[in-house]
Amino acid sequence: MDHCAGTMAPMFNRSRSEWLRVFSAKSTSTVVVWVLALNLAACAARGPQVDSGALRCASQGRSLPANALGLPSAGAVVSSATWVEALPQRVIVAGETAGATPAHCRLVGYIEPVDATAPKINFQLNLPQPWNGKAMQFGGSGFNGLLVSGLGAAPMAPPDAPLPISRGYATFGTDGGHQRVVGVEPQAFAANDEALENFAYAAYKKTRDAAVALIHAHYGARPQRIYYVGESEGGREGLMMAQRFPADYDAIYSAAPWVSFVGQHLAGTRSGLMQRGAGWLNPNKVALLDKAVLQACDGLDGLNDGIVSHYLGCAAAFDVGPLRCKAGADDGDHCLSDAQIAAVRSLHSALKIDFALANGITEYPRWGLGGEDNPHQWQRHISGVAPAGALEARNWLYGSGVVRHFVVRDAAFDPASFRPNLFRARLQRLSSMLDATNPDLSAFHAWGGKLILHEFSSDHTRSPYAGFAYFQAVQARMTAAVADQFVRLYVTPGVNHAGYGPHVPAGVDVVALLEQWVEQRRPPADTIVQSLQSYVPPFALLASKPMCRYPAYARYNGSGEPRWASSYTCTTP
Repeated sequence: MDHCAGTMAPMFNRSRSEWLRVFSAKSTSTVVVWVLALNLAACAARGPQVDSGALRCASQGRSLPANALGLPSAGAVVSSATWVEALPQRVIVAGETAGATPAHCRLVGYIEPVDATAPKINFQLNLPQPWNGKAMQFGGSGFNGLLVSGLGAAPMAPPDAPLPISRGYATFGTDGGHQRVVGVEPQAFAANDEALENFAYAAYKKTRDAAVALIHAHYGARPQRIYYVGESEGGREGLMMAQRFPADYDAIYSAAPWVSFVGQHLAGTRSGLMQRGAGWLNPNKVALLDKAVLQACDGLDGLNDGIVSHYLGCAAAFDVGPLRCKAGADDGDHCLSDAQIAAVRSLHSALKIDFALANGITEYPRWGLGGEDNPHQWQRHISGVAPAGALEARNWLYGSGVVRHFVVRDAAFDPASFRPNLFRARLQRLSSMLDATNPDLSAFHAWGGKLILHEFSSDHTRSPYAGFAYFQAVQARMTAAVADQFVRLYVTPGVNHAGYGPHVPAGVDVVALLEQWVEQRRPPADTIVQSLQSYVPPFALLASKPMCRYPAYARYNGSGEPRWASSYTCTTP
């Protein structure tokens, strides 16, 4: 550390001869004080000093050898090292606030592939001043292809929670090992074997190893703790790290994960095909379905508030049959035709697979219920908004793209003709690479790792039941008592795949939960309060509600203000 303190130097702005004359008149008991004074005087003579963090940033090493990473590569290169000054909390647009960030060294670089034709793995690492001695890796989204900066908030963070980098974490992320190109389908990278393997799991491990080496070079020490936080694809990545590299992370937060990647996209392809032609539900029919679900399920928690809180009970309570049009023909927006009924029922039933995928999986679970007409739900992911809506809905675009680029590897292939049994070996191979379904977390547990799973019961991008099934598989493999020592599963009803629902409390400081569990040995409680707050200072609390451990749900006590968590009790059905 640079001992020259620019703010103190003016106090000692004297010549050396002046200090020697003063020193000669003093007793030897003050030697240390005056030696310090001479040093500070020498510092002052050197003029204004550059912050030591900035100096270290400017001198940051520019490359890492291949053996610095735990998986095959051709090494890593830091392409830029930039010192970024601290920024205060600020309102950037109406209704949106950017959190304060400390001064930090921003490193941007890439990991060279073994196959010269494969794309590079881009990464960003942010080294704050001061550093808390810990690191946090951020997961990606969708099919990746965009660089995750690591400068944002952790998933589900309330607006007043400090950013991880503001807490002193060295933060980092990657683009997953390929770069998205405008006009090119996001699954096209899978034509390259190394790019596909990087997306499956390798890019996140390689990025982690590169980040740890660069953190060591910058601070002179390795991180004492390493956390992984991710949602959606990032949630799958987090589970992959726990399963494949159990000694690399102290704790992982995985929200709405693509657990069964292959099964999910086969199911998404099925839902798209069912929505074609006569099976399509226009926006008015989606609203009709949403209303029927609420009529059957909203009050199961003791309160009609527009949220299906008793998510497991709703599956038994709701039947789409009463919405059938007379004679089964499409008579208008007040009912569903037989083809539309069949499309809905296909989503509310498991997709059966005639052979076993990785870890013995033979089906993808049913979709959840509730929030069908909420923003970014059915119209975005399942039905679309036009007569050919399924062709624009994300579940179809994602699923059919996986079929063409991951499985068949033919961009011109028609997914309507796809028969899984004809591609059994390929699907099993992909499942072994991409599916985060291995329930054996014994090595992660032995390492001392902690895992928080988080599902959103009104998620219509993928099935929350896939997360429930994985948690149950972990309990079956390791016993419920052992799993309870290091795994928690929580459910937030009424929110979509992004963790958002109109007027639904969903904010939770997961970083604090991970820290308390790992560093203070305080397991997360069975009931955790989630908040709904204003997004501008002073971040007024608008509502709160319990986030319950699976399979419990928040039941209204029968009295009290429905806006507050104190009016609910987590109840096991």
